[in-house]
Amino acid sequence: MESIIQAIKDVFGTMTALGWLPIPAAIVAVTMLGLRVAFEPSILDINTKEALAAMGTKKFQIFLGVILVAIIVQIGAARPKDAFDYCTALGFSFGNTMLAYVITSSQKVKGLLKSQFIKEGTNVTPPSA
Repeated sequence: MESIIQAIKDVFGTMTALGWLPIPAAIVAVTMLGLRVAFEPSILDINTKEALAAMGTKKFQIFLGVILVAIIVQIGAARPKDAFDYCTALGFSFGNTMLAYVITSSQKVKGLLKSQFIKEGTNVTPPSA
């Protein structure tokens, strides 16, 4: 167990030495989760090819938006000084976005968050005074 923990620490240390930062990765994951919960249609609503194409377009738009956020946050936090630092910042931005997409792909998590925070089809009328 100790060797596994040491290997994880070594990988984390190497990535941090290259310019990867955990805060931008967390921001990207939260942004991806929020956008996917808010704008991505439920898979149960897809019943035609047009709906499938619209869902794919929406996923691509979310992915591009999160890549933009990732680039801005990573470059802003890392403050690269030369071309190598810029390239690693861009690479880590794409990597963080892909990792966030995989992490947020759980339908169970998205469904739970959507049911807790986004109430669809409810008509609440305020009580009359």
